[in-house]
Amino acid sequence: MEQTMNLICERFTLGQLISEPVKLTGGFLHETWRLQTTTGSYVLKRLNPDIMQRTEARNNFKMSEDVAMQASLHLAALPARRFNDQAAQTIDGSDYLLFDWIDGKTLSADQLRPTHARQIGIQLGRLHGLSMATTDFSKPDTSSMPIDWDGYLEEGKRQQLEWLQLFMEAQEYLQRIERLAQEAQKQLPVDWIVSHRDLDPKNVLWTPTGLVLIDWESAGLIHRAVDVFETACYWSKQENDTFDRNRFNAFLDGYVTNQRLPDVDWLHVIDSSVQGKLAWLNYNLDRSLGKHGIPEAERTLGTEQVLLTIKELQAHDRNLWMKWMSVR
Repeated sequence: MEQTMNLICERFTLGQLISEPVKLTGGFLHETWRLQTTTGSYVLKRLNPDIMQRTEARNNFKMSEDVAMQASLHLAALPARRFNDQAAQTIDGSDYLLFDWIDGKTLSADQLRPTHARQIGIQLGRLHGLSMATTDFSKPDTSSMPIDWDGYLEEGKRQQLEWLQLFMEAQEYLQRIERLAQEAQKQLPVDWIVSHRDLDPKNVLWTPTGLVLIDWESAGLIHRAVDVFETACYWSKQENDTFDRNRFNAFLDGYVTNQRLPDVDWLHVIDSSVQGKLAWLNYNLDRSLGKHGIPEAERTLGTEQVLLTIKELQAHDRNLWMKWMSVR
Protein backbone atom coordinates (compact mmCIF):
# COMPACT_ATOMS: atom_id res chain seq x y z
CA MET A 1 0.00 0.00 0.00
CA GLU A 2 2.86 2.40 0.79
CA GLN A 3 4.28 1.96 -2.70
CA THR A 4 0.85 2.64 -4.25
CA MET A 5 0.38 5.80 -2.18
CA ASN A 6 3.80 7.05 -3.25
CA LEU A 7 2.91 6.43 -6.90
CA ILE A 8 -0.37 8.32 -6.41
CA CYS A 9 1.44 11.28 -4.87
CA GLU A 10 3.87 11.28 -7.76
CA ARG A 11 1.15 11.03 -10.43
CA PHE A 12 -0.86 13.92 -9.00
CA THR A 13 2.21 15.92 -7.86
CA LEU A 14 1.00 15.98 -4.25
CA GLY A 15 4.43 16.12 -2.65
CA GLN A 16 5.24 13.69 0.17
CA LEU A 17 2.88 12.03 2.64
CA ILE A 18 3.30 13.54 6.11
CA SER A 19 1.11 10.95 7.90
CA GLU A 20 -0.46 7.55 7.33
CA PRO A 21 -3.55 7.61 5.07
CA VAL A 22 -6.79 7.48 7.10
CA LYS A 23 -9.54 5.24 5.78
CA LEU A 24 -12.91 7.00 5.67
CA THR A 25 -16.28 5.38 6.30
CA GLY A 26 -19.66 5.87 4.66
CA GLY A 27 -19.09 4.79 1.05
CA PHE A 28 -21.45 2.12 -0.31
CA LEU A 29 -19.40 1.17 -3.37
CA HIS A 30 -15.84 2.50 -3.22
CA GLU A 31 -13.01 2.76 -0.68
CA THR A 32 -11.82 6.21 0.36
CA TRP A 33 -8.89 7.60 2.32
CA ARG A 34 -7.83 11.01 3.56
CA LEU A 35 -4.29 11.89 2.49
CA GLN A 36 -2.23 14.60 4.14
CA THR A 37 0.81 15.62 2.15
CA THR A 38 3.30 18.46 1.97
CA THR A 39 0.97 20.24 -0.49
CA GLY A 40 -2.36 19.85 1.34
CA SER A 41 -5.19 17.48 2.27
CA TYR A 42 -7.01 15.26 -0.20
CA VAL A 43 -9.59 12.50 -0.51
CA LEU A 44 -8.53 9.45 -2.51
CA LYS A 45 -11.25 7.17 -3.87
CA ARG A 46 -10.40 3.66 -5.08
CA LEU A 47 -13.07 2.71 -7.56
CA ASN A 48 -14.81 -0.61 -7.04
CA PRO A 49 -12.96 -3.22 -9.18
CA ASP A 50 -16.20 -5.13 -9.85
CA ILE A 51 -17.75 -2.02 -11.36
CA MET A 52 -14.62 -1.08 -13.29
CA GLN A 53 -14.67 -4.45 -15.08
CA ARG A 54 -17.83 -3.36 -16.90
CA THR A 55 -17.15 -2.26 -20.46
CA GLU A 56 -18.95 1.07 -20.07
CA ALA A 57 -17.55 1.96 -16.62
CA ARG A 58 -14.49 3.98 -17.62
CA ASN A 59 -16.41 6.13 -20.07
CA ASN A 60 -19.19 6.65 -17.52
CA PHE A 61 -16.71 7.99 -14.97
CA LYS A 62 -15.14 10.22 -17.60
CA MET A 63 -18.48 11.71 -18.56
CA SER A 64 -19.73 12.12 -14.99
CA GLU A 65 -16.56 13.98 -14.05
CA ASP A 66 -16.95 16.16 -17.14
CA VAL A 67 -20.39 17.09 -15.78
CA ALA A 68 -18.88 17.89 -12.38
CA MET A 69 -16.24 20.06 -14.04
CA GLN A 70 -18.84 21.99 -16.02
CA ALA A 71 -21.08 22.37 -12.97
CA SER A 72 -18.17 23.70 -10.90
CA LEU A 73 -17.99 26.72 -13.21
CA HIS A 74 -21.48 27.78 -12.10
CA LEU A 75 -22.18 26.02 -8.77
CA ALA A 76 -20.29 25.00 -5.65
CA ALA A 77 -19.47 21.56 -7.11
CA LEU A 78 -16.36 19.48 -6.37
CA PRO A 79 -14.88 17.73 -9.42
CA ALA A 80 -11.98 15.28 -9.21
CA ARG A 81 -8.44 16.48 -9.86
CA ARG A 82 -7.04 15.63 -13.28
CA PHE A 83 -3.79 14.39 -14.77
CA ASN A 84 -3.37 14.69 -18.53
CA ASP A 85 -6.99 15.92 -18.59
CA GLN A 86 -8.24 12.60 -17.16
CA ALA A 87 -9.95 12.27 -13.77
CA ALA A 88 -9.83 8.47 -13.30
CA GLN A 89 -6.24 7.23 -13.09
CA THR A 90 -5.04 3.62 -13.21
CA ILE A 91 -2.22 3.20 -10.69
CA ASP A 92 -0.67 -0.09 -9.60
CA GLY A 93 -3.59 -2.09 -11.05
CA SER A 94 -6.45 -0.08 -9.50
CA ASP A 95 -8.45 2.95 -10.61
CA TYR A 96 -8.57 6.10 -8.50
CA LEU A 97 -10.18 9.52 -8.27
CA LEU A 98 -8.56 12.29 -6.21
CA PHE A 99 -10.38 15.25 -4.65
CA ASP A 100 -9.39 18.27 -2.61
CA TRP A 101 -10.32 17.88 1.05
CA ILE A 102 -13.28 20.07 2.07
CA ASP A 103 -13.65 21.09 5.73
CA GLY A 104 -17.38 20.52 5.94
CA LYS A 105 -19.93 18.05 7.26
CA THR A 106 -22.96 16.18 6.01
CA LEU A 107 -26.26 16.52 7.86
CA SER A 108 -28.33 13.65 9.21
CA ALA A 109 -32.10 13.50 8.75
CA ASP A 110 -32.79 14.94 12.20
CA GLN A 111 -30.47 17.90 11.51
CA LEU A 112 -32.16 18.96 8.28
CA ARG A 113 -34.38 22.04 8.29
CA PRO A 114 -36.55 23.64 5.58
CA THR A 115 -33.80 26.19 4.93
CA HIS A 116 -31.40 23.37 3.95
CA ALA A 117 -33.98 21.82 1.62
CA ARG A 118 -34.66 25.20 0.02
CA GLN A 119 -30.96 25.75 -0.67
CA ILE A 120 -30.74 22.37 -2.41
CA GLY A 121 -33.81 23.22 -4.48
CA ILE A 122 -32.06 26.40 -5.61
CA GLN A 123 -28.94 24.44 -6.55
CA LEU A 124 -30.87 21.83 -8.54
CA GLY A 125 -32.75 24.56 -10.37
CA ARG A 126 -29.45 26.19 -11.32
CA LEU A 127 -28.03 22.84 -12.43
CA HIS A 128 -31.08 22.17 -14.61
CA GLY A 129 -30.65 25.62 -16.11
CA LEU A 130 -27.13 24.90 -17.38
CA SER A 131 -28.47 23.06 -20.45
CA MET A 132 -25.51 20.70 -20.76
CA ALA A 133 -25.31 18.74 -24.00
CA THR A 134 -27.09 15.38 -23.75
CA THR A 135 -26.01 13.79 -27.03
CA ASP A 136 -23.01 11.88 -25.63
CA PHE A 137 -24.95 10.24 -22.81
CA SER A 138 -26.77 6.94 -23.04
CA LYS A 139 -30.45 7.27 -22.24
CA PRO A 140 -31.38 5.16 -19.19
CA ASP A 141 -32.86 1.81 -20.18
CA THR A 142 -36.59 1.96 -19.50
CA SER A 143 -37.30 -1.42 -21.10
CA SER A 144 -35.15 -3.62 -18.85
CA MET A 145 -36.20 -7.17 -18.03
CA PRO A 146 -38.28 -7.59 -14.86
CA ILE A 147 -36.31 -8.47 -11.75
CA ASP A 148 -36.24 -12.22 -11.03
CA TRP A 149 -37.91 -11.96 -7.63
CA ASP A 150 -38.64 -15.70 -7.37
CA GLY A 151 -35.03 -16.54 -8.21
CA TYR A 152 -33.76 -14.25 -5.45
CA LEU A 153 -36.25 -15.74 -3.01
CA GLU A 154 -35.10 -19.30 -3.71
CA GLU A 155 -31.41 -18.37 -3.44
CA GLY A 156 -32.09 -16.40 -0.27
CA LYS A 157 -33.79 -19.46 1.24
CA ARG A 158 -30.88 -21.68 0.21
CA GLN A 159 -28.34 -19.40 1.87
CA GLN A 160 -30.65 -18.37 4.75
CA LEU A 161 -29.64 -14.73 4.43
CA GLU A 162 -30.51 -12.00 6.88
CA TRP A 163 -32.96 -10.27 4.55
CA LEU A 164 -35.02 -13.39 3.75
CA GLN A 165 -38.01 -12.73 6.03
CA LEU A 166 -38.31 -9.07 5.05
CA PHE A 167 -37.97 -10.01 1.38
CA MET A 168 -40.75 -12.63 1.65
CA GLU A 169 -43.07 -10.11 3.29
CA ALA A 170 -42.33 -7.42 0.70
CA GLN A 171 -42.09 -9.47 -2.51
CA GLU A 172 -45.65 -8.95 -3.75
CA TYR A 173 -45.42 -5.22 -3.05
CA LEU A 174 -42.05 -4.93 -4.80
CA GLN A 175 -43.40 -6.69 -7.88
CA ARG A 176 -46.39 -4.35 -7.95
CA ILE A 177 -44.40 -1.12 -7.76
CA GLU A 178 -41.99 -2.47 -10.39
CA ARG A 179 -44.93 -2.99 -12.78
CA LEU A 180 -46.27 0.50 -12.01
CA ALA A 181 -42.82 2.01 -12.63
CA GLN A 182 -42.43 0.31 -16.00
CA GLU A 183 -45.91 1.42 -17.10
CA ALA A 184 -45.33 4.98 -15.88
CA GLN A 185 -42.02 5.35 -17.73
CA LYS A 186 -43.80 4.65 -21.01
CA GLN A 187 -46.23 7.50 -20.29
CA LEU A 188 -43.76 10.23 -19.36
CA PRO A 189 -43.09 12.80 -22.08
CA VAL A 190 -39.50 13.07 -23.36
CA ASP A 191 -37.62 15.52 -21.14
CA TRP A 192 -34.12 14.19 -20.50
CA ILE A 193 -31.61 16.38 -18.73
CA VAL A 194 -28.04 15.98 -17.46
CA SER A 195 -27.99 16.13 -13.67
CA HIS A 196 -26.22 14.87 -10.54
CA ARG A 197 -28.85 12.09 -10.10
CA ASP A 198 -27.89 11.36 -6.47
CA LEU A 199 -28.21 14.72 -4.74
CA ASP A 200 -29.14 13.37 -1.31
CA PRO A 201 -27.84 14.59 2.07
CA LYS A 202 -24.77 12.32 2.06
CA ASN A 203 -23.54 14.08 -1.10
CA VAL A 204 -23.68 17.64 0.20
CA LEU A 205 -21.05 19.13 2.51
CA TRP A 206 -22.00 22.15 4.61
CA THR A 207 -19.14 24.53 5.33
CA PRO A 208 -18.92 27.89 7.13
CA THR A 209 -18.98 29.60 3.72
CA GLY A 210 -21.77 27.55 2.10
CA LEU A 211 -22.61 24.14 0.69
CA VAL A 212 -20.54 21.98 -1.69
CA LEU A 213 -22.04 19.31 -3.97
CA ILE A 214 -19.84 16.20 -4.03
CA ASP A 215 -19.76 12.65 -5.46
CA TRP A 216 -20.84 13.25 -9.04
CA GLU A 217 -20.13 9.70 -10.20
CA SER A 218 -23.82 8.98 -10.91
CA ALA A 219 -24.18 12.09 -13.09
CA GLY A 220 -25.91 11.53 -16.39
CA LEU A 221 -29.29 11.65 -18.08
CA ILE A 222 -32.47 11.61 -16.02
CA HIS A 223 -36.02 12.75 -16.63
CA ARG A 224 -36.28 16.33 -15.37
CA ALA A 225 -39.47 15.81 -13.32
CA VAL A 226 -38.20 12.55 -11.79
CA ASP A 227 -35.00 14.32 -10.70
CA VAL A 228 -37.03 17.10 -9.07
CA PHE A 229 -39.33 14.68 -7.25
CA GLU A 230 -36.61 12.25 -6.11
CA THR A 231 -34.46 15.07 -4.75
CA ALA A 232 -37.43 16.60 -2.93
CA CYS A 233 -37.95 13.21 -1.27
CA TYR A 234 -34.27 12.93 -0.29
CA TRP A 235 -34.40 16.27 1.52
CA SER A 236 -37.75 15.73 3.23
CA LYS A 237 -37.06 12.23 4.56
CA GLN A 238 -37.05 11.80 8.33
CA GLU A 239 -35.26 9.17 10.42
CA ASN A 240 -38.39 7.02 10.85
CA ASP A 241 -38.90 6.70 7.06
CA THR A 242 -41.68 9.31 7.04
CA PHE A 243 -41.49 12.63 5.22
CA ASP A 244 -41.61 16.26 6.33
CA ARG A 245 -44.02 18.30 4.23
CA ASN A 246 -42.41 21.60 5.22
CA ARG A 247 -39.04 20.47 3.88
CA PHE A 248 -40.66 18.97 0.77
CA ASN A 249 -42.37 22.29 -0.01
CA ALA A 250 -39.24 24.29 0.87
CA PHE A 251 -37.23 22.30 -1.67
CA LEU A 252 -39.79 22.95 -4.41
CA ASP A 253 -39.97 26.64 -3.46
CA GLY A 254 -36.19 26.82 -3.88
CA TYR A 255 -36.32 25.05 -7.25
CA VAL A 256 -38.89 27.43 -8.73
CA THR A 257 -36.69 30.44 -7.99
CA ASN A 258 -34.69 29.31 -11.06
CA GLN A 259 -36.94 26.91 -13.00
CA ARG A 260 -40.62 26.27 -13.49
CA LEU A 261 -41.90 22.92 -12.28
CA PRO A 262 -42.32 20.53 -15.22
CA ASP A 263 -45.83 20.24 -16.65
CA VAL A 264 -46.39 16.50 -16.22
CA ASP A 265 -48.74 13.95 -14.71
CA TRP A 266 -47.08 13.67 -11.33
CA LEU A 267 -48.55 10.21 -10.67
CA HIS A 268 -46.45 8.90 -13.55
CA VAL A 269 -43.41 10.67 -12.08
CA ILE A 270 -44.05 9.29 -8.59
CA ASP A 271 -44.48 5.73 -9.89
CA SER A 272 -41.44 6.00 -12.15
CA SER A 273 -39.22 7.37 -9.37
CA VAL A 274 -38.78 3.98 -7.68
CA GLN A 275 -36.91 2.55 -10.67
CA GLY A 276 -33.53 3.72 -9.41
CA LYS A 277 -34.05 2.16 -6.00
CA LEU A 278 -35.26 -1.08 -7.58
CA ALA A 279 -32.09 -1.21 -9.68
CA TRP A 280 -30.01 -0.56 -6.54
CA LEU A 281 -31.88 -3.36 -4.75
CA ASN A 282 -31.23 -5.70 -7.67
CA TYR A 283 -27.50 -4.89 -7.61
CA ASN A 284 -27.26 -5.44 -3.86
CA LEU A 285 -29.17 -8.70 -3.95
CA ASP A 286 -26.45 -9.94 -6.31
CA ARG A 287 -23.77 -8.58 -3.95
CA SER A 288 -25.36 -10.16 -0.90
CA LEU A 289 -25.68 -13.54 -2.62
CA GLY A 290 -22.00 -13.48 -3.63
CA LYS A 291 -22.65 -13.62 -7.36
CA HIS A 292 -19.78 -13.08 -9.80
CA GLY A 293 -17.16 -13.95 -7.16
CA ILE A 294 -17.93 -10.93 -4.96
CA PRO A 295 -15.68 -10.89 -1.83
CA GLU A 296 -17.06 -11.29 1.69
CA ALA A 297 -16.77 -7.62 2.65
CA GLU A 298 -18.80 -6.69 -0.43
CA ARG A 299 -21.41 -9.33 0.48
CA THR A 300 -21.83 -7.77 3.93
CA LEU A 301 -22.36 -4.32 2.40
CA GLY A 302 -24.83 -5.83 -0.05
CA THR A 303 -26.85 -7.42 2.73
CA GLU A 304 -27.01 -4.13 4.65
CA GLN A 305 -28.18 -2.28 1.55
CA VAL A 306 -30.83 -4.90 0.71
CA LEU A 307 -32.41 -4.44 4.14
CA LEU A 308 -32.20 -0.64 3.96
CA THR A 309 -33.49 -0.37 0.38
CA ILE A 310 -36.50 -2.64 0.92
CA LYS A 311 -37.52 -0.50 3.90
CA GLU A 312 -37.07 2.67 1.83
CA LEU A 313 -39.24 1.24 -0.95
CA GLN A 314 -41.89 0.27 1.59
CA ALA A 315 -42.03 3.94 2.64
CA HIS A 316 -43.00 4.93 -0.91
CA ASP A 317 -46.48 6.45 -0.42
CA ARG A 318 -47.84 7.45 -3.82
CA ASN A 319 -51.16 8.69 -2.39
CA LEU A 320 -49.44 11.02 0.06
CA TRP A 321 -47.16 12.50 -2.59
CA MET A 322 -50.00 12.96 -5.07
CA LYS A 323 -51.82 14.92 -2.37
CA TRP A 324 -48.74 17.09 -1.78
CA MET A 325 -48.10 17.68 -5.48
CA SER A 326 -51.74 18.43 -6.31
CA VAL A 327 -51.66 21.68 -4.31
CA ARG A 328 -48.53 23.05 -6.06
